[in-house]
Amino acid sequence: MHMKKLAVLALAASFFGGCNCVGREFTIKKTFTVNAGAQDALCQDERLEVNLADDSAFASVKSNIASIEVRGVAVRVKNPKIQDDSIVTKGSGEVRIADSATGAASTLSTYGDVAITAENYKQIEFDKEAANKLAALALKPPFTFFIESHGCNDAVPARYSFDVELTLYASAKLF
Repeated sequence: MHMKKLAVLALAASFFGGCNCVGREFTIKKTFTVNAGAQDALCQDERLEVNLADDSAFASVKSNIASIEVRGVAVRVKNPKIQDDSIVTKGSGEVRIADSATGAASTLSTYGDVAITAENYKQIEFDKEAANKLAALALKPPFTFFIESHGCNDAVPARYSFDVELTLYASAKLF
């Protein structure tokens, strides 16, 4: 029986990338665009769908996943000035998760004062209860959930884009 367990562990390790682990870490990125004119509010919301089945790292192992764990949440400024009239210098807000396009959202993370400069990256702490909700949504077919950005700017016009990056760890079923 012991040899059978070792064989299953070896198979799982090779299946999950040949590492000495029984899982795989992967990062989901969603790009949000802020396009607030001079007359617009300083704060805006945008909600985007995530379908994990579209991610090749997840899709290749989804039938053998026992659990999902949130390992990290980050924001990264991608394009700090989509238009020349943009005067924003800092952004702050919340990353939220929901199970539908219009349903109630749970706050996963809160971030403050991110400089709107190219490739500025900020790792942000996340709420464990919301992370557990996200993990449950990620395991439930059709493996879809929604990320919402509730962001505020220090000035308008504010025209830039940023990524919300979720780092997840998928543990393999062993037995």
